[in-house]
Amino acid sequence: MHLIVVTITLIISVVSCNAPSKAVSNSIEYLVDDIDNLKVNEHGLITLRTYRTKEVVEIKPSEVYDLICLFDMQIFTSKFPKELLIFKNLESLWLAHTDFSHFPEEIFEFKKLRELNLSYNRIKEIPSSIVKLENLEKLDLISTELIGLPSSMEQLTNLKDLAIESCYFESTPEVLFKLKKLNSLTLNNTQERKIKCFQMDSKEAKLLESSLPNTKILRTSN
Repeated sequence: MHLIVVTITLIISVVSCNAPSKAVSNSIEYLVDDIDNLKVNEHGLITLRTYRTKEVVEIKPSEVYDLICLFDMQIFTSKFPKELLIFKNLESLWLAHTDFSHFPEEIFEFKKLRELNLSYNRIKEIPSSIVKLENLEKLDLISTELIGLPSSMEQLTNLKDLAIESCYFESTPEVLFKLKKLNSLTLNNTQERKIKCFQMDSKEAKLLESSLPNTKILRTSN
């Protein structure tokens, strides 16, 4: 059985595990206990329960904008659940701790996506086709197994916040120096917890700071 929390608008914190803050306010949270029952009825509605009050409601999939998925970690699924594709107007998608070993190509179906959280997955590569997410503003890749970033990310002109703490980069991704519109960039400060985690040396860190004068660079300790 899968557990999925669907949220519309702003979520400041849901469970631990770095639940993302959303771009819009007035949070309404919906709970789906079983993904197999996530089906549209004859009236074009899906039945969901509100997460906090457990009130049963019917809603159009097109009116769901923010989605947080909490999969049963005992299942260790690495396949993107096709049932989620009914939410065509998603602006925020949270898929942390879902044990993906690759970037789910199905994510490109969400044309309006502004926030994407893939932290704590086994993803080793971000495809160059990520530029299809042209509205993307926030990307969280913390604690993945990434060894690099595609140069095409430079074309994500709306990207404002990027988190790549505790990744396995072999060297500093060159594209970082070209992301001039970033508001914030989260990096590693030390590599005490994970031997494989990449650590930028002080010289390169200063070069990055000079290349991104308008970016707040956050360095965290593992």
